[in-house]
Amino acid sequence: MKMKQGRKEKRYKSLFQRIVSFTTLVAGFTLLCGLGAILLSTPAVAANSPLLGVIRWDCFSNSTCADLNSLGPQQYHDRVPYFLSMDSSTQVSGNENSQSTIDQQIQYAHNAGIDYWAFVSGPDTSPNVAEAYALHKYLTSDYKEDLDFSVIIHRYNAQQTWSQRVDQMVEWFKEPTYVKVLGDRPLVYIFNVADMETYYGSGTPTQTNIDLLRQKTVDAGLGDPYIVAMHWQLNTAVSQLNKYGLDAIGRYGYSGLNGSQDMNNPSPFSALAQAQADSWDDYANSGKPFVPDISTGWDKSPRTTTPPPWGGGGGPYYEQPTPSEIAGHFKAGMDYARNHTTAVEANTVLAFAWNEVCEGGWLVPTHAQGTERLDAIKAMLNGVGVNALRNPGFEADMVGSQSAKSWSTWEGSSGTHANADYTEPGGNSWSWRLTHNKSAAYEVATHQTVTGLTNGLYTLSAWVQSSGGQTTAQMSVKDYGAAERIRTITASSTWQQIQLQHVPVSNGQAKIVFYSNAGANQWIRVDDVSFFKETY
Repeated sequence: MKMKQGRKEKRYKSLFQRIVSFTTLVAGFTLLCGLGAILLSTPAVAANSPLLGVIRWDCFSNSTCADLNSLGPQQYHDRVPYFLSMDSSTQVSGNENSQSTIDQQIQYAHNAGIDYWAFVSGPDTSPNVAEAYALHKYLTSDYKEDLDFSVIIHRYNAQQTWSQRVDQMVEWFKEPTYVKVLGDRPLVYIFNVADMETYYGSGTPTQTNIDLLRQKTVDAGLGDPYIVAMHWQLNTAVSQLNKYGLDAIGRYGYSGLNGSQDMNNPSPFSALAQAQADSWDDYANSGKPFVPDISTGWDKSPRTTTPPPWGGGGGPYYEQPTPSEIAGHFKAGMDYARNHTTAVEANTVLAFAWNEVCEGGWLVPTHAQGTERLDAIKAMLNGVGVNALRNPGFEADMVGSQSAKSWSTWEGSSGTHANADYTEPGGNSWSWRLTHNKSAAYEVATHQTVTGLTNGLYTLSAWVQSSGGQTTAQMSVKDYGAAERIRTITASSTWQQIQLQHVPVSNGQAKIVFYSNAGANQWIRVDDVSFFKETY
């Protein structure tokens, strides 16, 4: 059954397959430097866990995308994806128009435990169209087996006849990585069936189009498509399902019930999350199968400040969630699907979104947060809670940096060794790592204090490498209400995980420290640091 592959078979590819794929990509980027760690660290998820899908709306394949202008003001630079450039306080530029960028995003999504992308698919599916570019690059990627895909049918015009468009979709359905549910049924979302009615005509013409999609798919030897009527309003989605014999209902995004209309005084994300969670019962009580939607946020401030040609700004506005809030909401949605198998018969949820940054919903790594949102989802799927640390994988800068974001540097007793700690390519499970090294003898510490902790037992862990030979190379935790706990970092040319377990936090805080007192060219490398509250 295809929907099990996303969680099981595809998570356990042979090392040989990964090495072969890796050699084709290493010149383009350094994401996969820790191959063994990727194999070991991919989330382990229960067999009945619902598929986690995430929406992709691809504007940034085009360097003239209007959303680049909306992201221009500096107050919105915290949501700029890592593959774009912030040229000034008023300008953002760039695109994701390369195979290596799409390959890298596939690996980001896969390593976090995402099962599939749902690509918004417009009326022209040719590969030179911006909205379709990322999908075509996905299909030619050496890494596509790590991440499944489906499509959201959206917009209609004369660039392709409906029959031509169906032929293209059937070819996609044949792909081994296209999402199949309930046996061999390709999962298809239709965004607002009324748009199809507007272009082709209500009633018989639209019914004929949907029947053609079903018939051509079955004629190709595949299962009857599982078609989800996607609309902002529940009653409209139900009406569309009933009118055209569709299979389920769903929603693209959710803006809440009574969110703030004041851009400068947004409502808390918790209000949005709670209202969305409450709405899942409304969908289940409709008596129609549905796909629960999970939000990563809602805030169209960039488009309010600098509207694109199609408009789309305005409230409500919500504060951007913390990574832990996102992970908690994802867990709630996946738990709901797991506990309502009749209503959620396709065993999938759909998140808004991978890259809707101008609407306030994203998981794609950004310059400001790096992979923190993905890190939190990965931790949730692994069942270990939420990492208390910020920038635990040293990805937030998305470039080599002398001082890792969210971490501080102690320059040694002499106060002259700040340049001995820095981030560089070659991480364990992502692209970047922390390194202590210098061409002369040095002493340096990299540290982060976390506050607001719930008292209890915690585990500190990190993946490390070391040249060996240092006077001291260690990881420690202190200022948590008891004596400092220390773990020595021993010599190793490969990544090894070290831990300090059962740290009894009693004052709501802790200071995490990596310390080196070393000779010239003696080094340690650190990545994937975590500080979790123990649940056993």
